[in-house]
Amino acid sequence: MIYSFDAGGTLIKGLNSVLNYKEYFNDFDNITIDKSTTKIIATGARAYRLKKKLSNSYDVEIINEIQSIGSGGSYLSKKKNCYVVSVGSGSPIIDVSDNIATHLVGTGMGAGTIFGLSSIYSRIDSLESINVLAETGTGEKLNLVIDDIYDQSNFLNYPPTTTVGNFAKQTPFVSRSDFICSTMKMVAETLSSMVTACMLSNIKKDVVIVGGGTLYPKFNQYIIETLNFYDLNGVVPEDALYAGCYGALIQSGNLDG
Repeated sequence: MIYSFDAGGTLIKGLNSVLNYKEYFNDFDNITIDKSTTKIIATGARAYRLKKKLSNSYDVEIINEIQSIGSGGSYLSKKKNCYVVSVGSGSPIIDVSDNIATHLVGTGMGAGTIFGLSSIYSRIDSLESINVLAETGTGEKLNLVIDDIYDQSNFLNYPPTTTVGNFAKQTPFVSRSDFICSTMKMVAETLSSMVTACMLSNIKKDVVIVGGGTLYPKFNQYIIETLNFYDLNGVVPEDALYAGCYGALIQSGNLDG
């Protein structure tokens, strides 16, 4: 048995080579590995730290993170040519062209932003509670939109609810749900705009969303809607959280891509 781990800045994701095990952890001490395991494939920001922890018991191979994310996103979405946005602690944007992954740009804004700001404001520290609150919120309570500042918004050819300024509305009282939604919308709009800016040709590719951010259904909704606004097709594939794990298996020759 071979295990693949994507040791990100916040979450550690695990997958085995027969694809019947998937789990994520917050720290190394919670990792579980089947006794029949013969090798570990590691990728992600903390891959070398994971190797140091496990190398006394296992053969650990390190795989380049960008190649893992690109291969995994392409594999899960079944798209050979696409952009892959990995929404983790931060968010790299990767161009995949015929199985070659190229890092284009990155930002410190990502799933870590959503969890961090939502936790501070709402005083809850679980992903599940954040998602429950997000179900009843809206981004328009805190965000300035076109309809708020333009008397005649139709001449801009944008929907009246298009965001002009994130968190720019002077609202004295706002619910925790609205704050969380505004945070998710800010991250979604920023990443979508960055993808659009990365396009150096007229060829529009599908945008594959992977990483920890996909654990937030409301965020998924916002980023798909914003990509559609830019006339782009956004895709959140099944097992998007584990894209790096799949990609590491592919890059190491233990899974056909």
